[in-house]
Amino acid sequence: MSTAKSLSLAVLAAVCSLGSGASLAHSSEIGRSEAARLRYQYHQLQLAKRSAWADGEISRREHARISYQQQKLRRMIYIARNN
Repeated sequence: MSTAKSLSLAVLAAVCSLGSGASLAHSSEIGRSEAARLRYQYHQLQLAKRSAWADGEISRREHARISYQQQKLRRMIYIARNN
């Protein structure tokens, strides 16, 4: 499995495991609005990947943009979990 594919699966697992926000007993739980925002960002990342692969090749600019979006999503998930 490629690194990008495994990273994508890891991010998906992290986003899907986010709490529903029904009860915020612990301050480390992710609220409903935060979870929705993270799912939206993950969806945007998937759209960017699909768009980049549409012509069969990924340019340097597309690769850089996708890498930036992945890093941004990872950072958002980290902050949401540890904040």
